[in-house]
Amino acid sequence: MKYYYHLTILLASFLFCISSEIFAAPPDSLTYQSIDQYIQKQMKTYKIPGAAIGIVEDDSAVYLKGYGIADNSDRKVSPKTPFLLGSVTKSFTALGIMQLVEEGKIDLDTPVQKYLPWFRIADVKASSQITVRQLLNQTSGFSTLDGRKKYTDHDMKEDALENYIRSLKGTELIAPPGQKFEYSNINYGILGLIIQKISGMSYESYIQKKIFEPLNMQHSYTSLADAKAGAVSRGYYPFFDIPATFDKPLSRAITPWGGLCSSTEDMTHYIIANLNKGNYLNREILSEQGMVDAHSPGPIISDNFYKSSYGMGWGIYPQYKPNKETYTAISHDGAGPFYHSFVLLVPEKKFGMVLLINLDDPLTESIFSYLGWIIAEIYFGKPPSYPQPAENFIVQHARVIYAGLVILLIIGFFWSLRSLRLHRLSVRKNKHTLKPILLYLIIPLIIDILLSIYILAVLLPQNDFTLHLALVFTPDVGIMLIVILLLTIVWGAIRTFLMLKTLYRKS
Repeated sequence: MKYYYHLTILLASFLFCISSEIFAAPPDSLTYQSIDQYIQKQMKTYKIPGAAIGIVEDDSAVYLKGYGIADNSDRKVSPKTPFLLGSVTKSFTALGIMQLVEEGKIDLDTPVQKYLPWFRIADVKASSQITVRQLLNQTSGFSTLDGRKKYTDHDMKEDALENYIRSLKGTELIAPPGQKFEYSNINYGILGLIIQKISGMSYESYIQKKIFEPLNMQHSYTSLADAKAGAVSRGYYPFFDIPATFDKPLSRAITPWGGLCSSTEDMTHYIIANLNKGNYLNREILSEQGMVDAHSPGPIISDNFYKSSYGMGWGIYPQYKPNKETYTAISHDGAGPFYHSFVLLVPEKKFGMVLLINLDDPLTESIFSYLGWIIAEIYFGKPPSYPQPAENFIVQHARVIYAGLVILLIIGFFWSLRSLRLHRLSVRKNKHTLKPILLYLIIPLIIDILLSIYILAVLLPQNDFTLHLALVFTPDVGIMLIVILLLTIVWGAIRTFLMLKTLYRKS
């Protein structure tokens, strides 16, 4: 039930460590066949309706292909089919900021309040300390959970983004600005508004004019609603393990961190610009030094051998060392809701790839990240591998576990009704003892309280979720959690009242 961004970085480092053949000979037709077979097998295993892939080498797209269906009409996915990019959007927002830096309109180490004078959070002092660079590097102090809460509304007004940032005036930081890495969408929402204020254009218009148009990204859109006109793929979710489409509108405030849409064909243009010093077909979207800065490592995420970092909308970490050479990989995932995206850059090898999927399942999130890394390995000569999801047992099997718990609680509900009736009969016959009180009142009440506390105070917070967010990202799990809470809190309170009422009558 989590994005598992930190975990993705660790998994990537592990994959690099074991990939002694990742930079072997260029691919041939057999390699493409291996990629096809691998993608199709994994799509079948994880019930993925549709996917598309694009591979770049030496400033050109060398492989583009779509797989499966884009929607319930069985429309085929093609390299031109748009998908929601999710958090891959963050690299576009960072690029927009860096463009304005090069124009002399933004300074990375200047506080946000210079560009948004009214900007406030709960801590007045911290409000004046948060800088643009801290937002880019996710070190402002905003929490992951607070950064997700906007997914629960659907504000499509023109001022949705500014209204959202203004609403942060009561938000608490989890750490002082600049002291801790914490992945939060809020950072890129603020950056999007800065782009809007400094450029004098809406965020969407800026991205369209300054990035999409120069890169000839003709099948890319600044909202999921607009992308529908461009035959966007529908998003799917494995509802009780059966892929189903969910058409939830996203608030316009989400756009700077997760609302852009693009196709694999268009994304190869974006990858080429990132690999080619900011140039695509002699069109410069950023200077060579600007692109170097955009790809520079920021705060350490994983302090293992590879010291994985985050910087300006990208995860950055050293590559495995074949032939005594060191390569750096630059990557980012995007998670829906109901889509998954993956982009990988290896600048020293002029290699890049994009994988877009029209399904997402937070219960096995890690496997979607694995797919992109393993496809890259296949391309460079390594045999395909089939790792298991890295999430713990409870998360992976949450649907089965919660369904079983719901069934047990429903059985308990009817058992409680029967027990109350029998206890009333025993009271009428003057056969009242302490045993029924313990069995029908105290033990069930303790179980109800402990289960409710675990869900509300442990399970959801540990995964940076609220009950409302669980309904958005994992609808079936969210429904079951609500049923569980109704059968524990609501029915538990009613059952306790009825039992106490019976005891009162006896007394």
